[in-house]
Parts: sequence; structure tokens; C-alpha cells
Amino acid sequence: RTSDTLAGIPHFECGPFNHSGTLPCHHYTKVYMKTTIKRSPMNQVLKRFLKDKKVAALAPTSKFAVRKICEHINFSRNLFFVEYGPGDGVLSKEVLSRMTLESSFVGIETNANFVRELQTIADPRLKIVHDSAENICKIISGPADFVFSSIPCTFLSPSARRNLVRDTYNILAPGGSFIVFQYSPLMKNYLEEVFGEVKLSIVPLNVPTMFIMAAHKIPR
Repeated sequence: RTSDTLAGIPHFECGPFNHSGTLPCHHYTKVYMKTTIKRSPMNQVLKRFLKDKKVAALAPTSKFAVRKICEHINFSRNLFFVEYGPGDGVLSKEVLSRMTLESSFVGIETNANFVRELQTIADPRLKIVHDSAENICKIISGPADFVFSSIPCTFLSPSARRNLVRDTYNILAPGGSFIVFQYSPLMKNYLEEVFGEVKLSIVPLNVPTMFIMAAHKIPR
């Protein structure tokens, strides 16, 4: 019935055609729902998550989380950015839109589909590397001002987590920052082992809730 369909409760128990030989309202609703779900950005990210365990996100990072991450950055300076696992480029695009013309950005991505998508971003300041963040010391010589990471560290061993944090610390410039954003605060203790103090922020409006951990390399 139309009232049920509008209420978000379409009936699918009937056959595809009614007695007049036309498609009933609920069939159109079903087709529309399938098409919408298939093409939605969230569904595309979910499909990649299910196929590739190195894809961290069940859904695209929200604008609320991106804004919170960008609060840590003074975009008036010329900066060198690195992102581990940029995915579909939600954060990358926002940073590119804010950073200076002399700044540069390197995205390190293991998923081939995401790499192809990221390479369509027409910005000479952006370089996409099809590799793992575990090879960061071979990929760039540094020093980086900001490193972002959303890679799923739950799939890494404790030693791999420590190595990633240590290697990131080594390629950061004095005063640089490593900003990790994930669905759990798992990495906070690992960051504290190397960086000392870590600032933890929570973004409840992100789905699921996002934890942002910002660690700074204190100049010596």
C-alpha cells in the first residue's frame, strides 16, 4: 500500500505484476531501494571493507570528523602532509582545498580500487603511492609536518603497531603531528609510548563514533 511505502515499510510478498498487468507500487519501491543502496557511497566503502581487511572504514569519514581533524592544522603555512590509507579521499580532498599552493600531500594506499579513484584527483600537489604504510621510511625521506592514519590497526600485531608509530615518529619534522582516527582508542597507548602526551577527541556524530588521537613530536 502507498501509505506503508511512504512510512518506510514496503510490502514485498506479492508477485511482480497485479491483475491489470502493471507493476504495483511496492515493486517500484523495491527497485528504487535496490538501486539507491547499490550506488550509495557508504555501500561502496562497505563492499571494499568486506573484500579487503586493510580497508578500515565501514562508512566514509563524516564531515564532522574531518573538521575536527583539521582543527589541529595551521593551513597558512607551507606544509608536507602524508596520509596512510586515504581510501576514497574524503580527508585528502578537504586538506587539499585548504593547504597552500606550495604545500604537498602524499597518500599511501594498499587498495587498488581506491588508488585508481584517488589518481583521478586533478591536483599537482597530490602524489598517490600504491604501497603499505609499513614501508613509510622507504617511501619518503621526510620530514613530514602532519601524518594522518585511518588504517585498521586491529589487524596488525602489537609489534607492527609499535613499528608503525616509531617509523612515523622518525619521519616527522620536529613539532610535527601524527593524527590517528579510528573507531576505537586502541592506538592511544602505542602513541603514548613514543610521543608521550596524546590528545584524544571523540566525534559521536560520526557513524560509528570516531576517536581522534593527536600526538606531537616535541622539538629537541
